Amino acid sequence: MERRLAAILVADIAGYTRLMGADEAGTLQRLTVLRQEIIEPLIADHRGRVVNWMGDGLLVEFASVADALACAVAWQTEMAKRDATAVKSDRMEFRIGINLGDVIVKGEDIHGDGVNIAARLEGLAEPGGICISDDAYRQAKGKVKAEFEDLGERRLKNVAEPIRVYRHATAAPATAQAKPLPLPDKPSVAVLPFTNMSGDPEQAYFSDGITDDIITDLSRYDELFVIARQSAFAYRDRSQDRDEIARELGVQYILEGSVRRAGNRVRVTTQLIDATTRKHIWAERFDREIEDIFAVQDEITGVIVNTLAGQVMRRHYRRSLTGSPDAANAYDHALKAMDLVWTFSPRETLLARSEAELAVSIDPEFARAHALVAWTHITEGSNGWGEDVAHSFERAYEHALLAVTADDREPWAHCALGWSHIWRDRAHDRGIEEFRHTLALNPSNAFFRSMLAWALGWAGKADDSLREIDTAMRLNPHYPGLYLLFRGRALFILGRYDEALRQLERAVTTMPGHANALALLAACHAALGRVKNAKSIVQQICQASPDFNLVFVRKTLPYANSEHLDFFSEMLLSAGLPE
Repeated sequence: MERRLAAILVADIAGYTRLMGADEAGTLQRLTVLRQEIIEPLIADHRGRVVNWMGDGLLVEFASVADALACAVAWQTEMAKRDATAVKSDRMEFRIGINLGDVIVKGEDIHGDGVNIAARLEGLAEPGGICISDDAYRQAKGKVKAEFEDLGERRLKNVAEPIRVYRHATAAPATAQAKPLPLPDKPSVAVLPFTNMSGDPEQAYFSDGITDDIITDLSRYDELFVIARQSAFAYRDRSQDRDEIARELGVQYILEGSVRRAGNRVRVTTQLIDATTRKHIWAERFDREIEDIFAVQDEITGVIVNTLAGQVMRRHYRRSLTGSPDAANAYDHALKAMDLVWTFSPRETLLARSEAELAVSIDPEFARAHALVAWTHITEGSNGWGEDVAHSFERAYEHALLAVTADDREPWAHCALGWSHIWRDRAHDRGIEEFRHTLALNPSNAFFRSMLAWALGWAGKADDSLREIDTAMRLNPHYPGLYLLFRGRALFILGRYDEALRQLERAVTTMPGHANALALLAACHAALGRVKNAKSIVQQICQASPDFNLVFVRKTLPYANSEHLDFFSEMLLSAGLPE
C-alpha cells in the first residue's frame, strides 16, 4: 500500500442544491465556464493535480501547502471579482478546506485521514472563505502573503483528536446573498444539533440522539413544518447567525440547546428563537436523573407545539419504550445504533446491529430497537454483504413484526415492515401501504417520505416517486445521498439518463461503498454510451461487494416491472458486471 505526504484541497459550492433547483441547466453551464476559465488554470499554475470532481465539489492534491494555499487565495479572489459585477443569479461561492497529511494512494485516487480532515475543514469554511489545519498553517506561515484567524481546537466528525483550525482572514467572500426559501404556510422550525457539554467526545451520540428524538417528536404534528435531521445537523460547528440559518432553511423558528451528562444525571438547556425578529420566545433548563430524559424530551416537544401552534391540542402517543427499569440503558444502545446505520458500510452496519440487539436484550418490547435490527439486515442483504440474502431479509421481517407488535404507533416499526414487504416478498402495494401509514404517524418526517418515494420507484411509479422525493428534499434541504439515489432511480426508469447521472454522481460521493448506488451509476453511463466509465465503476463494485453480480441483481433487486429489471441488467452486462 503506497502512502505519501500531500497537501490536500477540498472545495464545494455553497448552496449548490438551491442553485440547481432554481436553474439546473444554467448552474451546470456556469460551473463549466468557471472550471475552464478560473479553477483548472489556477490549479495547473500552482502545480496541483485534480484527483476527482464530485458534482459540486472537487479534491485536489498539491506537493506543498504553499502552492495549495496560494491557489486557494487566488481562486477566491478571482471569484469575488467576478461575483462583484455579476447578477445575483449567476454568482457562485466556494468553500475551501486545506490540510497537510498522510494519504493512501490507490491508482489515481487518494484516501485517508489527510483527505477526511480537509473535507471537514471545507465544511467549517464560510461561503467564499478558506479554512486550514494547524499542520498546514505551520507549513504555509511566512511563505504565502495571507493573514489567518485562529478559530481554536475543533472536534471534527470521524476524526479522533481535536484539530486546531485557522480561517484565512484576507479572502474576500462574495457578497451575494442566497435567495431565501419561502416560509411555509404553517409554523416552521429547525432543531439544531444540541451541543455536547459533557467534556467527553464519546458522549456526542447522546446529545445527537436527544436532538434526533425531538425532531422526530415534532414531526408527528401535521400542523408544524419541521426541518429534517440531516439538514439540521449540517450546521454543526458552523458559526453562522441564527437568522442566516433560518433563511437558508426557510423556517421562522430555531431551537438550539446543550446536553451535559455526568454519571446518572443529565442537564438539558434549550431556547427557542424567532429568527424573523431575533427574539427569544422561550428558554428552559432541565436537571434530571437520566431515567427522566424521556420526560424532558416530551416537555420540550410539548412547549414548542403549544408555543408555535397554540390552537393545536397536544396529541398523546405511546413511547416505544416499555418503561422498564433498564429502559435508559436500552435507549442508550439504540442511539448508538441509529448513529451507525447512516454510514452504509459493512463494518458499521454490523456494529449498529450489535448495539440494537443489546437494546432488544435489555428491553424486548422496545419497538424502535427491533426496527433498527431490521434495518441492518435489509442494508446487508440489499447490498450483497451477507452470506445468505434470503436469511437477511427473513430476519428483517421477523424483527419488523416484533416492532409493530410491540408498538403499532412507532413509525420506524411500520417503516421496517414496509422494507420487508418489498425486499422479501415483492409485495409492493403492501410496502407502499406501510410507508403511507408511517407518514400518517409522522407527516413532516422527510426520511419516511423519502422511503415512500423509494417504494414507489421500485413499483415503477417513477413520476409519483419524483414528486415525493422532491417534497422530502424541501423538508430536508441538506438531504443525504439516499435521496439522490432514489431520485436517480426514478429518472433512470423514465429514461432521463443525463439527469439521473448528475444525481447519482453526487450520491456515491456520500455513500462510496453502496453497491446499489454504484450499479445504477454504471447503468446510467452505459445507457449514455459511456462504456469505459461504466466498466470503471463496475470494477469498484466488484472490489467492495464481490457477491454483487448479475445473478444477485436479477434475483434480489425488487423491480415490479420486468422490463425495467431487464434493461437495468442489460446495461450492467454491457458494463462488465460478472454473471
